[in-house]
Amino acid sequence: MYDFIVYGEDTIESATSYISVESLKEIISKDYNINCENLDTTLDSDLEVMLINSTNILDNLFLYSLSKKDETQTLEFPLLNEIDISREIKTATAYICSKIIDNKLSDILISSSSAQTKKEKVDVIEKEYFETNNQKDNIFVLNPYLEILLKKYVANGSGFASVSLNRG
Repeated sequence: MYDFIVYGEDTIESATSYISVESLKEIISKDYNINCENLDTTLDSDLEVMLINSTNILDNLFLYSLSKKDETQTLEFPLLNEIDISREIKTATAYICSKIIDNKLSDILISSSSAQTKKEKVDVIEKEYFETNNQKDNIFVLNPYLEILLKKYVANGSGFASVSLNRG
């Protein structure tokens, strides 16, 4: 398990979250696009773990158009042309965290109508993945609010990494 370390000038090489618990609560309370039903009943220690997970999702689910600002930084942001973590990235982190808190993480990616779930079973492992009829179709459509927040960062359209689920 990782320590909860909020990004800052002194934590570039060790940060595990873009925002603090206090920032999470403030962003959720002020942003009408973020609805989080269980925030008040979730322990701060659990919120710290959820913020680390939210940051990891944000860092690993997308391909970004620019490199990290500093090669020694542990997180993807800030990017080369930025001074600090932008409001959009902080808000995206809070939004993803709100979905984890309310157990609605599937809301961040919406399966497109042309994507079909395929299943393959090999021995005891079942692999589930999405396949489209047209290579140009996106397999997933980003939640509209996240799309607005991340549009200027994501490389070449959606810029999603490959997604598959293995069960076994």
